[in-house]
Formats: sequence, structure tokens, C-alpha cells
Amino acid sequence: PICNLSIGAPRTIDFLSNADGKVVRSFIMENKSLVLMKPGTQKVMKHRVPGETGPHAPSLRYSLSFRAMSKRPQPSLQDAAQATGASQESKNDFESGSLTASVRHVCLIAGDSYAARLDTVKLGRKCVDIESVARGGARIHQVMEQIRDFKSKNESVTVDKICISVGTNDIRYADSLDKIKPKFKSLCALIKELYPFSKVYFQSLIPLPCKSRHDWRTNSFVINMNSIIKNECIYRRFHILDAFLPFSLKYFDPRLPYIRDDRFFKAGDIHPSEAKGMGVLAKLYLRAIHSNFFDPFTLQ
Repeated sequence: PICNLSIGAPRTIDFLSNADGKVVRSFIMENKSLVLMKPGTQKVMKHRVPGETGPHAPSLRYSLSFRAMSKRPQPSLQDAAQATGASQESKNDFESGSLTASVRHVCLIAGDSYAARLDTVKLGRKCVDIESVARGGARIHQVMEQIRDFKSKNESVTVDKICISVGTNDIRYADSLDKIKPKFKSLCALIKELYPFSKVYFQSLIPLPCKSRHDWRTNSFVINMNSIIKNECIYRRFHILDAFLPFSLKYFDPRLPYIRDDRFFKAGDIHPSEAKGMGVLAKLYLRAIHSNFFDPFTLQ
């Protein structure tokens, strides 16, 4: 994290999105105020303190920045025993269980076919243990079962992060989102109960194929479902992986409506193509897995 301590005259600080340069949030730093930027902030936005001139400009101000460096990982007991040349008796104690082994830490991926198609080996990059329980066609109640089953079979495993893709199969069989919303709330409550200390990332829904470049009705359900996901994530202090905008034409031309960019898909398929689309989706998960992700929606 980065801490900025402001001493002296008040100043305005702006946070701007790296994508479009627009101001995401702005507030005044009073004397002796502290601004904390968590790890990953600079990857999604930049900050500035605009200069102020004129007869009514404030007086002198000092800014002190503090940064924390990551700690070197501690060796396991087995590595320590080998490094110090421990006796065979100590090694036998370790193998027999009298010494406690290091806890296994994993990143859990759950959900539907979007998450199931991800390559866990490539996502892990040989430094993060990835466990995937995602299955094609999974709906909200089935994702809840995935997480319950993993918890019951892996009580001793520490889940550092959970990445979930869900909702697309639910809206395909629903006439209204009124019945889906309480189910999604129940899923979030279950995750909070089973893994209260894990970082949770929900992937937003990807645009569906449209009938024409002026067809906005097809993705109206998708946009409304993404709003439900976003609002619940803000309430639960979960994170959001925005997979909607990178797969829409509006990402490249803001004048266009929210329709799908078919260059990332095979004709008529709702899943991203292996050649182009899956790489875009994988980048979102890689960012969440390998960094302390800062989400501007939840301000974490």
C-alpha cells in the first residue's frame, strides 16, 4: 500500500481512470489527512493534485509518502530442517506428523462454462495453486453446491481468493430478474459464511450475440444482471471483474450501443473463441489472481 500524509493547506486530489482519463473520484485533503492507496491502485487509475493559483490560492503544503514492501515468504518446516542439517530423528518427527506442515493455500474458481474453459495451469503461472470446480451449464444453486462440496472435502485448505462466473444460464431460463436476485444474494451470503477472510471476485456477464448493430434489447437482461452483481459486490465488499465492456463494441467506440464485438467469438457461439476471446477473459482472471486487485467500484 501507499500512504500519503498531507500537512498544511488543504488541496484537492483527483483519481482518474487509466482507460479513459475521466475522474473517478475527487475529494479535499485537509491538514493532517491520510490517503491510503491499496496495492494495485496504480494499475487501474492514476492520481493528481491540481495546482491552484490566484490571490485566493492556499498557502504551503507538504506531502509525505510511505510505501510498504512485501515480506519474503517464510520457508516451510521441511525446508528449514534440510537447510540446518537436522538429524534423522527430526525428519522422522516431521513425517510422522508431530511437526505441523505448512498450510496449503489455493485460489478457487467456481461457476459456469466461462470459468470452466480457463486453463488453471496457465492461470497459476507455477506460483499459485489453482483449484477449479466450475462446470458448464451451472446456475446459481449449482454454484452454491460446488462451493459447499469443496469446503466439506478441503477443510484444511486455506482459500485466499475465489473467482466466480455465474448468471448467464440463469437469465436464459428466467422471465424476470426478480427471482434471480434473491438467489444471487444467497450465494454471496454462503461465500461470506464459509470463507469470511477470502477475497471474492465476481465476473460480470459477457454480451450475448445481437441481431443487428442497433439491437439493444438482447443485452438488456445482461446489463440488468450485471447491475445486480455490482450492487451486491459493493454491499459485500467483493470485487468485480468487468468482462462486459472488453467484449463490446462500445469499448472501442463510445458512440456505439452496448452490443457484442463478434471478433472475439465464433459465429453464433456465446463463448469467447480460443484464438482471441479466451485470452481477453484470462487476462481479467490473471490480474485478480496475481495482484492485490484494487476495484474502483468497491473502493477496496
